[in-house]
Amino acid sequence: MRVRSTTVWPAAIGLLATFCMALHVEAQFPEDKGSDEWRSNLSTYLWLTALKGDNTVGTMVIPIDMGPSDIFGSLKFAGSVHYELGKNQWGAILDFVYVKLGEDAIPVSEPAGVTASYEQEIFAAELSGTYRLGPELGPQRLELLFGARWNRQTLDVVIEGGPPPLPPSGGFKENWVDPILGGRWALEFGNDRRWHTGLRADVGGVLFGSDFAFNSLVGLGYRFNHWFAVDTAFRYLYTDYNSGTEGTADYFAYEAYQYGLILGATFTF
Repeated sequence: MRVRSTTVWPAAIGLLATFCMALHVEAQFPEDKGSDEWRSNLSTYLWLTALKGDNTVGTMVIPIDMGPSDIFGSLKFAGSVHYELGKNQWGAILDFVYVKLGEDAIPVSEPAGVTASYEQEIFAAELSGTYRLGPELGPQRLELLFGARWNRQTLDVVIEGGPPPLPPSGGFKENWVDPILGGRWALEFGNDRRWHTGLRADVGGVLFGSDFAFNSLVGLGYRFNHWFAVDTAFRYLYTDYNSGTEGTADYFAYEAYQYGLILGATFTF
C-alpha cells in the first residue's frame, strides 16, 4: 500500500457550485429584510456523527464501525462553519466541515488476521445556489438547491501484526467533486415565529464523482432575537465512491454512511 493522490476536477463543474449540507439553516432561512435587501447569517455547528462502512486501499479493506457511543473515543477534532447570503428569490451557501478520526489495533477485513491503527481526516467544502419556488407562503418556504461538494480524505495506516507476509503501512490522499441537486422546506411557528423546523434532501454524484451520494436532514431551532438562534438537527449521509482499478495498488474505495445529531448557533446580520 502506498500514498497516492487523485483529484477529480470535471469540466462540468462550471454549473455553479454546490448545495449545502446546512445544519440548522435547513430549518431556518435568513430573516427577510425586504425583498430587495440582502440577508445573511453565519453559523458554527458540531456534527456528532457515527460512521460505519469500509475504506479500501489497494487490496486492503479497513472497516469503520463507530457508533454514537464510540465517537468521543475515536473523534480527535471536529469543526464546521456555514454562511448563507440571499436576496429576493436567489441565495448562495458556503459550508465547510472537518473531522479527524483515529482507532488503534482494529482487525482488517482483508487480508484476514491483520490488525492496524489508522488516522483519517475528512473534509467537505460546498458552494451552493438556492432558488425559492413559487410566491411567499407566509411562514413557509420551499427552495431548490443545486451545485457541487468537494470531498477530501486522507488516511494513514500502520500495520501492527498478523500472519506474514504483512502488507506495508502507508496511506492515501483522495479528492473528488460531486454535483448535487435537492430541495429544502422550512416553517416558522409559535409566538412571534421564534421556533423553526425544516427538512432537506439531496442526491449527489452519479454523473461524476461518487457513484452515488444521498444526504437528508430534519431540524428544529429557536430564535432568541433578530440576530441569534440555536438549532439542533439529525443528519444522514451515504457516500459510495471509488477510483482506480479494483485489485491493483492504485485502487481506492470509500463506502460509508454517517448519521448523528447536529448542534449549532447562528448569527444573523
